[in-house]
Amino acid sequence: MLRTFWMAVLGCATAAAQQRTIPLPGAGIAGFAVLRDTASGDVLFTWGEDVYRIALDTGKRERIAQGQFAEGGCVMDAGLILNSIEPRELIWLRLADRKRFVVDTGVDTRDAIPADLIGHHGVLLIHKRQQVRFYEFPSPMKDGWAETELYTIYTPSTEGGLAIADVDGDGLPDLLCGNYWMKSPTRFELPWREFAIDTWNEEAGSAMLHLAWSDRVRVAAQRDMRPARAAWFERPADPKQLWRPHDLGPLQGAAGIQFINEDLFILEQDSPGRLLQFRRQGGGFGPGKVLIRTNGGVGLARLPGNRLLVLEKNRIAVLRLRNFELR
Repeated sequence: MLRTFWMAVLGCATAAAQQRTIPLPGAGIAGFAVLRDTASGDVLFTWGEDVYRIALDTGKRERIAQGQFAEGGCVMDAGLILNSIEPRELIWLRLADRKRFVVDTGVDTRDAIPADLIGHHGVLLIHKRQQVRFYEFPSPMKDGWAETELYTIYTPSTEGGLAIADVDGDGLPDLLCGNYWMKSPTRFELPWREFAIDTWNEEAGSAMLHLAWSDRVRVAAQRDMRPARAAWFERPADPKQLWRPHDLGPLQGAAGIQFINEDLFILEQDSPGRLLQFRRQGGGFGPGKVLIRTNGGVGLARLPGNRLLVLEKNRIAVLRLRNFELR
């Protein structure tokens, strides 16, 4: 049954998507990551109650670690960065032998991404929704990775959402972090500078965002607010000034944002659980079109061949988007 599902990757009609689903193990998913492997096939990792590996070509799944894990995590260098809840640790789980290495203790993050910053390779995260930290990948591997605090954000709202982008066009890897972008210094040991993009900070969860970046356009959608705002922000000539917002309509929380080519996809977290597509039109986007509806959205990931992985709390689907004439 699993093999049949994955061999019959979903095809989307222009009016609506025909959807098949498959149940996922565990009591729910806190986070996920996709490992793109052209040799052995793409792999999905999910975590929350335990950690699972799912081969996307066959549907075969296996538990690779036990424990309770929080939302933040990513694939990095043949391993998984995971935030263990009890004990509260940031770990790197080596996939080859499933050995755990403790990056740091006491870490609490909902956002962690692999990062190469000015000659340094490691993991970037937001600790306790305020402090932007970088941990350098050690060689040889060991417990206790070197930590650098890049910036601490003080706003009425907690901050969430991380992405790397050359915001100002100087060839250096700037950071998108919550409501802000952080300008890269020319040397790693120099300080980063922070500039506000928007002022979504009225409530405690206003700046807890999902973020995406494409061609000088920053998209933000609120993860924890109900209803939630979603907008794309037009970069001004001077990106250090506030950016002009363009509303994308209200959501019942955002589970994920993804660009495929120039088009934008946003997954709603709660009912009605819409997966929306916004076609790129000129300098902006057309109105959102409902592709499918989901139950408890967790996130989106792009797969090769214009495919979109849609992850829910207890099931998964893959949409093939060729019928939408993506550019």
